[in-house]
Amino acid sequence: MMDLPTDLLRTFVAVQDHGGFTRASEALHLTQSAVSMQIRRLEDIVGRPMFSRKGRSVTLTPDGETLSRHARQILRLQEEALSALDQPEVKGTVRLGIPDDYVSFLPAVFTRFSSTYPKVRMEIMCRQSSEIHELMRKEELDIALVTASCGRPTTVGTTVRLEPLVWIASAQKHVEKEVPIPLAMFTDQCHVHRAAVKILEQMGRSSRVAYSSPSMAGLVAAVQSGLAIALVARVSLPTDVRILGPDDGFPVMPPVPLELHHHPGAANEVLAQCFMEVLKENA
Repeated sequence: MMDLPTDLLRTFVAVQDHGGFTRASEALHLTQSAVSMQIRRLEDIVGRPMFSRKGRSVTLTPDGETLSRHARQILRLQEEALSALDQPEVKGTVRLGIPDDYVSFLPAVFTRFSSTYPKVRMEIMCRQSSEIHELMRKEELDIALVTASCGRPTTVGTTVRLEPLVWIASAQKHVEKEVPIPLAMFTDQCHVHRAAVKILEQMGRSSRVAYSSPSMAGLVAAVQSGLAIALVARVSLPTDVRILGPDDGFPVMPPVPLELHHHPGAANEVLAQCFMEVLKENA
């Protein structure tokens, strides 16, 4: 079995990132001949050229493109492992607030977080975004993923994703043809839902709030029963529903920004980074 030394992979990535051997040698504080030698060693190990050389410029070969993806993963995992070993043992509790629309992100986030802080206990509070902002203000939460503009933020948030919105109806019943349109909405109607109602009105379509619930499960139950239409984040799209669009008389809604808020703290910072990585990878 061949072995890929990480020092060779790091040099390989540096040559790609810096666009050539000379700049890579400067960034790595090595001589250009040392960089060239390491790349030759790497190519001898894999048995294929990694770069196409034209004068002073270099470009990745198809095999180089393949190795580049894996090399970056290997180097990132090495950094995470060293960081985890370098961290003092951290215990305690991190309190996370998140609407249940977005809980599908949590398994990947928690798996990544626990590799760094395996002894930190997680407390998860599923609430609407406006409530979560208030809990952050009271410092009853340490970190939160919320829908932007739903609530009055008291901490500075980072936009980590633009989440598409979709109108959903029962797969069996055509309740969208009723007048006025029966809607299932969150109990605390946020800016997103108020904007949706206004757009429907501008299209000449009247609506009424037929069902309200503080949770996504309540909205989904009303929709799947064929009793109402709901506007939901695509990431929380349930089964046994139809997506409604312009052909059904429903507007395409702009995506909503998801924001990450957190208070200072080592574990909070790491959990925030895990969220940002997972949300980026699943965009």
